[in-house]
Amino acid sequence: MDIGNEQQQPPSIYVKEGMDTGRIEDPMKAMEVAQTEANIGRTAALVVEEKMESEMQTGLTLEQKINVEVMEALENKYPDAFKDKIIDSKGRKSLVSRFLHTGGMRFYVVNQSGVAVTSCNNIGYHTFKESVDWGKLTDVMEQKNDTLFGNSAGYDEIATDESSKRLSFTERDLLNENAYISGRVRLDRVDLNKPDDREWLKLKMHELQIDGEEAKKHKTPEPLSAKEIINNL
Repeated sequence: MDIGNEQQQPPSIYVKEGMDTGRIEDPMKAMEVAQTEANIGRTAALVVEEKMESEMQTGLTLEQKINVEVMEALENKYPDAFKDKIIDSKGRKSLVSRFLHTGGMRFYVVNQSGVAVTSCNNIGYHTFKESVDWGKLTDVMEQKNDTLFGNSAGYDEIATDESSKRLSFTERDLLNENAYISGRVRLDRVDLNKPDDREWLKLKMHELQIDGEEAKKHKTPEPLSAKEIINNL
């Protein structure tokens, strides 16, 4: 057999060869699926199994994979709604939207950890962009505790104000080394499983897309090069 031409099989939680083909190879994972089926039911066990397989194949959890697909869909449908595409030190992409029509410095951040409305009042976007470690921001957004993010009654705050009783992270958890900001940073999680949150996101993305299209119409043209000027004299 020509090993050099052998097609590499993607990683999987399942045994690929022999009499045990299709069985979950890791005993701990197999036990978790079996316990889920015994306690909750077969449907729930299949969901757990699917999540395990997705994470094994892509390096992402099933939820992260869904968030990436949502991010790509938003970028394709509303390309002019976004002002920045940022790649962090781990190669993870974040999309940053134009400013929302809600006053202040509020905009969407969309990445593999989900969607959040980010506020950086009294800071300025350029300072925020340069000060924040976007990998850290993605990691902070990954936290799923309801006390960190919005619940059915509204949105809970994540602030860099160390005196806040609702403190969820400090500046050092979010900023680049040696960076400092004098204002507060806030993240409001958008729960994509809630119809109201999805409808609000759709409405705002539509507004931002129109903003972006209008801005392109009035964009200052690039200055002509010396050669182009001389050729037209």
